[in-house]
Amino acid sequence: MIKSSLVIVAGVVVAASSTAAAALTVPSPYYGSDTLFNVTTGAIAGAGLTPTTAYVAGGSGTGQSAMASRAAASATQQTAPMSKMLTSGACQFGLASGAAGTDTTNATGIVVGMDAVDVLSSTASGAAASCNGAGGGLAFSNSSVFGASGNQTAPAQNWKYVLALVYGGKDLTTGVVDCAQTARKNLVNNWSALFQNSCSNGTTVCGNAQHIAAGDGTHTPLWHAFRRDEASGTSDVFSSLLSLSPSTSQTANNGFGTSPFCNALNWDSQTANANCKFTASTDGLNHDQWTGPGGVVDPLSQYNIASGALVGPGNGNHRRPPPGAWGDYPDPNATTNGADVLPTDLQDNDPIRRPCIGGSTGSHSRAAEEVCNIDSAGSNNHGNLGLVLPVAASDFLPKSLGLQQYPTAAPGNFIAGPAVNVFTCPIRNTAVHNGECATRAPAVCARCPRPQAREEPLKSSRATPRSPASWSATERPPPPLRSRRGPTRMLTSHSPTGAVTTRRCAMGTT
Repeated sequence: MIKSSLVIVAGVVVAASSTAAAALTVPSPYYGSDTLFNVTTGAIAGAGLTPTTAYVAGGSGTGQSAMASRAAASATQQTAPMSKMLTSGACQFGLASGAAGTDTTNATGIVVGMDAVDVLSSTASGAAASCNGAGGGLAFSNSSVFGASGNQTAPAQNWKYVLALVYGGKDLTTGVVDCAQTARKNLVNNWSALFQNSCSNGTTVCGNAQHIAAGDGTHTPLWHAFRRDEASGTSDVFSSLLSLSPSTSQTANNGFGTSPFCNALNWDSQTANANCKFTASTDGLNHDQWTGPGGVVDPLSQYNIASGALVGPGNGNHRRPPPGAWGDYPDPNATTNGADVLPTDLQDNDPIRRPCIGGSTGSHSRAAEEVCNIDSAGSNNHGNLGLVLPVAASDFLPKSLGLQQYPTAAPGNFIAGPAVNVFTCPIRNTAVHNGECATRAPAVCARCPRPQAREEPLKSSRATPRSPASWSATERPPPPLRSRRGPTRMLTSHSPTGAVTTRRCAMGTT
């Protein structure tokens, strides 16, 4: 075996693992950073490598997964353009057993250029001149806007304090990690608190009565903080800059992943919970599986996360989805766990909830936000979404199929579809069970009601949409994504007005 030759691309972190070399060719499909798609495609063509259409992106984490393998024959790539450094998951080549990261002699990372992380908001609100003029911008020094019980009044405060609290629920002054803590609520329930000069949101629609009531009852709140998913190197770089943990991973725990962001519940993988010990076999309950930072404390938890000690029902501190959110009422026919929890980059478990806009959830004939959770948001039952939301990459959908990545056609009538698969014990194996139906009706023969999909062809393409059954091997999603299916939460028809309003009242990273 030899170490791979590296294609050097400006602005790319190229990571190499040890597999067999191939001259003047690149693997097809070739996985790596989404944001570096154009640069990498151009570099492949400019270097005279073939095939020139091999690069399909998929995320830095997906690129690392394609390189990382205990056996050389199982690794499909030698290199991957990445916008983050290699993690311990890459350090397992030739390792017969043991944890990844214990053998670091067969992987190399070369930093060619630094990648930037942008925090964005609409020009009508956060990017307005009043928020970004002299003395403006994200709150960065000696601010007391988080309230008397909030912290972060130290002169050393900087922009990291705001973003760490918003995205990871971490108070960098006290070290407390709690997405439901008062300091975080005070910050995100007042848009002006996000900015150094306490500017107001210039878009009046963001301060509608429904959202003010869901906040502190007085101020215009931040509706959502969007982020890249766990496969993106941006997520890893972003969380590292903010001193959040655990590190982002889409492949850890057999594909359940790990995440430091407030939308996510992580699986308790401590030694005391080996083979999911905290289950009915030991404590008579199934309520001691998940740690934060997302979710709420499970009222039936009886294990302490730090000590692994049994402290009695209602006295533990393991967590579960917010009340009424998807997964809080597991399928009564599948009682393996006390809740249903999706992989980390598909979760909506931020304890701070925001009401969706538009008609009621569950009706395909009423205009509303397309994706909404099933926890109630008042008498109209609009549904809620958490403050922090992951944007799961869907660019693995092959362009050759001629389908729109984000179709806008209203769904049709409800039909029966397969129930979502939920991991039973991902720290042990890949076994799954049926998850909660998005309509909260019990699954019937492992099937749930879901809107009939209406696929749309690309407006610039004449290609005829093809069934996934006809996809070739190179057209299929990469392995880390192939088995990842979320519940059907797209229960309402498309509303362009609603989508624009949400973007005005939110922030996001890229």
